[in-house]
Order: sequence, then structure tokens, then C-alpha cells
Amino acid sequence: MAVAGLYTIGYSFWNSVRPTGITRSISCSGVSPRITRPNPIKIGLDKLKRRGAKFVSINPVRTGYSAIADEWIPIGRARTGFFALALVHVLVKRGLVDWEF
Repeated sequence: MAVAGLYTIGYSFWNSVRPTGITRSISCSGVSPRITRPNPIKIGLDKLKRRGAKFVSINPVRTGYSAIADEWIPIGRARTGFFALALVHVLVKRGLVDWEF
């Protein structure tokens, strides 16, 4: 998750660097908040949402991060892979992939 944060939003949730990324949308799939307080991921998501980013949670239960999501997609564990492949299909089909990156 730390590396994903660096590549998508410009910082890792586990350090104190302010968000400098240009992300307008972020999604989490199957993430369960089992970190003691203060929860750095919730703090980071709150900062992103205040900047206007949309947070989508893909989880069968609307608790934890799903509770603060702008959009909740209740897909079960056995189907998240199919959902991810469908997203990739749409991105490729519409020419929205940055192949040089």
C-alpha cells in the first residue's frame, strides 16, 4: 500500500509528507482497518476527500473505510478479480491507459 500511495497520490500514508499528487479518484478493495488509532489511512483519505477526490470502496460490508466512502460497491471476495478485469477492459477499450508510464 505504501508504494501504491507513492505512485497514485504522491505520498505514502505512513509518513508525514503532505499529499502533492493529482489524484481525483481512489479506490480500495478488501481493505480492513486493523491499525490502532490514529489510523493513517483514514487520515490520508480524509485529506484527499477535502481536496475534492472521490473515494470508492469495493467491499462486501459497509464498515471501516467503506463507511467514509463516497461510493460503496458491495462485491464479495470471490468476485473482486472479475471486477478488476472489467475495469481494465473498459480502460483499454476507451484508450484511457497511459502506455508510456
